[in-house]
Amino acid sequence: MWQITFNPLTMSDLTLLHQWLQEPSVKHWYEKDKDWSLDDIKDYYQPRIAGTEHVPSFIAYLDDKPFGFIQYYVLTEFLPEGISDYEHEIFKQYAAPNIAGVDLFIANDSDRGKGVGVTLISQFIGEYLTDFKLVVVDPDIANQQAIRCYEKAGFEKTTYSTAPNHLILLKPLLSNSIQ
Repeated sequence: MWQITFNPLTMSDLTLLHQWLQEPSVKHWYEKDKDWSLDDIKDYYQPRIAGTEHVPSFIAYLDDKPFGFIQYYVLTEFLPEGISDYEHEIFKQYAAPNIAGVDLFIANDSDRGKGVGVTLISQFIGEYLTDFKLVVVDPDIANQQAIRCYEKAGFEKTTYSTAPNHLILLKPLLSNSIQ
């Protein structure tokens, strides 16, 4: 199996992150075709690195080689694409502080389609999100490779999205517990 480790994002990682965000698939699916300058990256991620914006962000390493990016947020601070407000159906089942949203990408095409994404998200949840009751992801509805990965990792498709181009997938973490 793969040896995956997670290192908190640092300022010295931002050049690599900028490079990855230029990769066509990452740029299209993760950044919705946005062009990022290195200064844009620094401005955006510096508050997360400094801890003034609570979105823990990590570089994922596969066998000691950086290969991807993953971050999480609590739904008290940010909402995923497709959930527009706190009147949403999901909050009738789970309290916002008990829900984590996850965003991730694998940087290179050569590392995709092998099952490593399933290991990446499953291991990340097991290491960082065990205090939550629910994990949500919000891929573009056309990103079938990502959707298959999430399903293999135990996420279930829902009809919760209010955005026509995003799908909300959920993975409950603690069954039989008070929500």
